[in-house]
Amino acid sequence: MSTEDGQAALPRALARASAEFEGWRESREQRRIPDWLWSQAVRVAAAHGVSRTARALRLNAQALRERMEGAASAPGTAAPVARTGFVELRMPPMAGASGYVLELESARGARLRLEVRGGGSLDVVALARSFVGGEP
Repeated sequence: MSTEDGQAALPRALARASAEFEGWRESREQRRIPDWLWSQAVRVAAAHGVSRTARALRLNAQALRERMEGAASAPGTAAPVARTGFVELRMPPMAGASGYVLELESARGARLRLEVRGGGSLDVVALARSFVGGEP
């Protein structure tokens, strides 16, 4: 999806945050970005990436990254950024197994449930990469 000027259209949450920042910039009474706007930027960056969010909101990417890290390490608060990584699962061979169920959920909430019957083999890593990489 693209706009008239050829740039990709922004996701709804990023467009909303951009409008909030522009509104603040037009009517700002203080030079410093308020905490509530930074919080909004951190939430959006968690879903859409630091670089993309910083460009859309006209923020310094390093400052946004530091805010995200600070929010994630603040005592007594839940981290707004979902940290993901590779998880290796080792399963012993199951005698007489007739199949298995694989469930994946992306950081954005997309879900995939796959039932494999008859003991067929599956490249789980390739499937997971394709699933996560195929998100809009």
